[in-house]
Amino acid sequence: MQLWNFSSPELVTALKGGKIGILPTDTIYGIHASALDPNAIEKMYEIRLRDTNKPFIVLIDNPHEVSRFSVSLTTIQQTITSTLWNLGVSIILPVKDQRFSYLTRQTGGIAFRVPKKEPLVTLLQKTGPLVSTSVNKQGEKPSETIEEALLAFDNELDFAVDEGVKRGEPSTVVILKDKGVSIVRQGNVRIPSEYLTI
Repeated sequence: MQLWNFSSPELVTALKGGKIGILPTDTIYGIHASALDPNAIEKMYEIRLRDTNKPFIVLIDNPHEVSRFSVSLTTIQQTITSTLWNLGVSIILPVKDQRFSYLTRQTGGIAFRVPKKEPLVTLLQKTGPLVSTSVNKQGEKPSETIEEALLAFDNELDFAVDEGVKRGEPSTVVILKDKGVSIVRQGNVRIPSEYLTI
């Protein structure tokens, strides 16, 4: 596994070339790969031992990037999501385009998040959207250090960016409704009640 930092030019080349590795996010360490590379996504499922029916979160550098995935929102939905993007919430949006079935996993949607971590946003501007998931085999505790990640994944990952110990709650995940959102996973952000719907 190669150890780089966010400014390493090799990092962009690796991600755009289908490599898989560990990056620190706003919350915890995550395993990342290009969201536009189906082969890299399938490899992530294999090494994570993840249920293949459960989609990964997709990180984007700005809300307009959802248009890459044929997402179209009503004016009301745009108003709702504009506040939640700024909170760092992961928002499940409807994606019907079958070109992205390797991401939706037949759920009809993808959870998108605009991270607040500036080096990660800058990286996304260079690499395009990245899939993100916690650094652990399914059902195990997420790794809080790169050393723990190495023990969990041995030689299955290509690179890592080390920021010492990172522990915390994962992101809050919500699903978009017509006039609000419903909480799918309560995480690091509390959703203002005015945006919640039954």
